[in-house]
Order: sequence, then C-alpha cells, then structure tokens
Amino acid sequence: GLAQKYLQLAQRLEPRDPRGPLYLGRALAAQAKLAEAQKVLEDGAHRFPQIPDLFTVLASVRFDRGDHKGSIEAWRGALRAVPTTLGKGIPAAHIATALGRALMADGRWKESVKPLSLAVRLLPRDNEPADLLVAANLHSGNNAAAVAELEREMALNPARSDVRGKLAELLARMGKFSEAERQFTQLLANKPGDTNAMMDLAQLLEQHKAYPRALTLWQKISLILPDDPQPNLHTAVVL
Repeated sequence: GLAQKYLQLAQRLEPRDPRGPLYLGRALAAQAKLAEAQKVLEDGAHRFPQIPDLFTVLASVRFDRGDHKGSIEAWRGALRAVPTTLGKGIPAAHIATALGRALMADGRWKESVKPLSLAVRLLPRDNEPADLLVAANLHSGNNAAAVAELEREMALNPARSDVRGKLAELLARMGKFSEAERQFTQLLANKPGDTNAMMDLAQLLEQHKAYPRALTLWQKISLILPDDPQPNLHTAVVL
C-alpha cells in the first residue's frame, strides 16, 4: 500500500537508518508477504547487527515460513545484540527465554539449557524461564539439575504447590523416598484437600511397604472421593 511505498522511499533516502528495514519488514509481514519481509529483514540484520528488533521480527517471519532452524539463528542474533546490563537484564532474559523455547520446540533440549539458565540468572523470580529450564533438564536426562532448579524455585516461593508437587514426584522417581515423602507431606500441609497429592503420597508409602500409613491415607481419600474406585482397590491390596 501507500505506507509501504513511503517506507521503501525512506529506506532508499536514508540507508543508514535501521528503522527503514525494520518498519518495512514489519509492514510486509503484517500483509503476509513473508518472503519479501524476510529478504528486507535479513538485509537489515546484516547491515545493523546491533539492532535486536530486526532479529526478533526476522525470527518470527522465518518460523512462520517453516524455517525453524533459521528462526533459532535469528534469536541468537537478537541475544548477541542485547547487553545483559540493559534494562536490568529484562530484554536479554526475554530473548534468551524465546531462544530456549525455540530450541525446545526443535527437540534440542540440551542446547536450550544454556539460554534458559541465562534467563533464570537475569530474572530469578520469573516463573516461565525457570519452569522451562526444569523441563529442558528433565528431557536432557539431567534429573539432578532439575531438582536443583525446583529447590531454588521453592526457596524463593515456598507456597508454589505446583513446583513442590513436581519436586516430590521427581524425587520419588529418582528413588529418594524420604525426601519425596517430606515434600508431599509439606504440600498436604499447605493444601490439605489436594487428593492428587494424597494419592501420590499413598502410592509412595505403599511402594516402600509403609502399609499402615498408606492404608490410613487410602481410607481418608475414600471418604473424600466415595465414587472413585482407586482408593478401595489400593485398600484391598494393602490389606
């Protein structure tokens, strides 16, 4: 349209201004002219590697065109362009989180750990990169690192029952019975009516042959969920 023509003219008249390719690239992308947008943005990113917005828009355009690996490289370019000291680290943390998420979507779990760790270091109280980092470590087979991150999150916010539940389940899978039991018990102290946590703890006690305590818990669950056959089945097994 007319706006696009003016943007093209502005870019020709002042080729040293990064706003030209950025605004033109955005305008073309908004019109679903993705191939043209990509060309403009790639040229702009090459000429102005210090402008992160050129790379972030390019990452989105490449992703929409099905070029996931190209999108990841654009996110890397954006991260290189943003000092971690800028804006209290918030812009770099958001870009690092986007890069980590893109790597995870491409199945590159181990690679995603580095940018997500950076995001967590810059924004330690932001739940999104922290939760993604746990998932990345788990998919990478690094359970110990996942436990460490969950414990760090718990130290910052002990009331987060979702994090405590994940920690308890992971500890149980790792065979750390006492630690898992302690986390489930604390979770139930914070949320006494959480039947899922009660069932998880009852099963844990059952697996480790703590039958009297497991039986007490299954009977309690049965009173709360009278129509659920699971508590009665487990009660019969324990007896």
